[in-house]
Amino acid sequence: MGGPPGPRPDEANGGPGLAKRESDLGDRREISNQREIENGESCRLLLAAYEAKEAGALLQARPGCADELQMRGLSRRLLSVNEGVREALRCLGIVATDGLVLQCRGRSGSTPPPEYSLAGYRAFEHEVVEVNRLLRRGFPEERLLARFRHGLKFFVLRAGEDVAATTWIVTEGERFVDEEGVGLLVPADGLWVRDIFIAPQRRGRGLFAVLLDGVREQFPKVHSIWSDVDRDNHPSLSAHLRYGFEPVARFTTLHLAGQLMIRLRWPVSLPMGSVFKPHRRVLLTGAAYRQFVSERRT
Repeated sequence: MGGPPGPRPDEANGGPGLAKRESDLGDRREISNQREIENGESCRLLLAAYEAKEAGALLQARPGCADELQMRGLSRRLLSVNEGVREALRCLGIVATDGLVLQCRGRSGSTPPPEYSLAGYRAFEHEVVEVNRLLRRGFPEERLLARFRHGLKFFVLRAGEDVAATTWIVTEGERFVDEEGVGLLVPADGLWVRDIFIAPQRRGRGLFAVLLDGVREQFPKVHSIWSDVDRDNHPSLSAHLRYGFEPVARFTTLHLAGQLMIRLRWPVSLPMGSVFKPHRRVLLTGAAYRQFVSERRT
């Protein structure tokens, strides 16, 4: 009494009901795996085209830039290793970061469909803590406070009472990238989206676009949206590309034992805010660096 329901009669002895459920589960897994393969391939093709275009532009602007291209070739070889090798590097205290900066222009905002509602938070409220707890995002309360203190805004897309998606927005100032020790300025007519999260049970329904269209409607004077994503995060990168984002810059670093940083690729084409030793490609990341980052981390 009060225990979980037992199997249906046609499943109790491995009947057709159980076979159908297992078949349906297998089909869903196959579709998911195929989608992941397609996402990865489309991302690789786009990034290869971006690399070729960027290298051509660099050669045209700076004919004597062989050293820069060699540095980029080294970063490509180092970061093309499989995940097992990366994990081994992490065990040795070597952390590799490979990120893309993306921009989307010319897409207008729109009100979410009737079954969804969008709420924005411009100051700290305990409801923000509750949403992050429900989604198991793992943000400590002091970090949420720091984000609002730095002017970030939090948006929640709900389906009825359920949280469907969330994101953070930077509307002015800079998007500080901890891994690089650099702040990228947010343009006056743009905004920067961070930590877009779709509830796992609601993925695959186009909520990435519903969320961002709703956010854009809140800022009618915005003409471009910026974002950054890990190069190997194919699901997120594919969602960005489908929405209309395009890569505009890339940053790649190796951080050795938390003490030495090698900036293999550097987003020099973007306007910078606060930067730790901006002209150094190899730099120490001791107490001074950690203090610099801790004051700006959001």
